[in-house]
Amino acid sequence: MDERNKPAIWAAGAVALAILLAPSTLLLKAAARYKRAVDGLNAAALRPTRVRLIPDRDTSGPPPESSLSFVDFSARRPRAKSVGLVGDFNGWSPRALPMRRGPGGRWTLTLPLPRGRQRYLFIVDGEPELDSSSREVVEIDGRKASVKIVR
Repeated sequence: MDERNKPAIWAAGAVALAILLAPSTLLLKAAARYKRAVDGLNAAALRPTRVRLIPDRDTSGPPPESSLSFVDFSARRPRAKSVGLVGDFNGWSPRALPMRRGPGGRWTLTLPLPRGRQRYLFIVDGEPELDSSSREVVEIDGRKASVKIVR
């Protein structure tokens, strides 16, 4: 090998190595972005729920309705640092269902809930609060809770 060609051969080798490694680097960065996105999800809102859609094997009539409905919860708290939702549907656990902040300080969360009366409270910066838009309020163990009728 001629000494004058060594730098060109080394440069060609470096370029070839860069071409081989660039897709791997991009793939690793994409995997890291995906992991960050998945880590930010809260799986508590999507916990498994037993739903009886087919009470019997009779297929002659129309298909049965789902016993779950998607329900929107929202609270306008522009100064709040965090807002969560607790209720019958999550065992009243304050950490289970954090809400997302939207424009104008409106915090929202959509949940699949079974039909019927659902008692709940907002947890605003660690303090329980009633839903001002709720038409019904009940008392549970000496504390008040909002009620939402899921149809």
